[in-house]
Amino acid sequence: MQRLERSAKTRVRRCYTQQKKLIIPYVRSNPKADLTAFFTTQIKPLWQKTLKQIWQDSIEEAEKEIRGIHSGIIKKDWQDYADQWLKDNAGTKIDGITNTDLEWLANTLQSGLNEGKSNDEIASDLTDDWDNMSDGRAGTIARTEMAGAYNYASNETAGDLLPDGSTKVWNVTSSNPRPWHEEADQQEVPLDEPFLVMDEEMDYPGDPQGSAANVVNCLCQLTYNINEPEENELSPEEEESALSEASMQLGGEE
Repeated sequence: MQRLERSAKTRVRRCYTQQKKLIIPYVRSNPKADLTAFFTTQIKPLWQKTLKQIWQDSIEEAEKEIRGIHSGIIKKDWQDYADQWLKDNAGTKIDGITNTDLEWLANTLQSGLNEGKSNDEIASDLTDDWDNMSDGRAGTIARTEMAGAYNYASNETAGDLLPDGSTKVWNVTSSNPRPWHEEADQQEVPLDEPFLVMDEEMDYPGDPQGSAANVVNCLCQLTYNINEPEENELSPEEEESALSEASMQLGGEE
């Protein structure tokens, strides 16, 4: 996951650089302009493209990981999971990121106006402030979005592929976890049931159902205990077929 995190962070930083090229000239021309409309038409599409790339990379990698620990026929591929993740989460996540940045930008501009600075002075100050803000935000956004999408796809693929009776385990990977994640470490539940973390039900680390305190900057991962059938053990489908055949045979003897 470290490789995925580095790649995600590079993409987020690139997105912020593209935003800066659009925002600074816009602010220089009119610091009092409507930023909400500008973000909707100019900034959100950049995030849509960036996050889609991060999510797809993470989901594809997670599916490969699960395929590597257990062979079998999978009902969906990583693209199916990526499409579903985008459908369920893209709007909310992009709104969350841009609303935070928009609030920061509005406050920064208002501070300059209150101090009586010129448009050029405000734009100059914003250039440096933007770099500091975006550098700090890039790591958090990249880590959160990468890990959430990765664990989502891991959970979905495992539920699709692993044998009945297998379980999933919440696994802390950070050397400095938040206390409630440390308490959740090695919590084990059936594949189709949620974990309970800080009194919140979450299907996997990074699950958007969880609060920011559970999701942001989380690097926890899923691991699995696979219930491998005994060599001569019948699958549920094979057992049902065998019972049906036996029933028919008994009926014929009567």
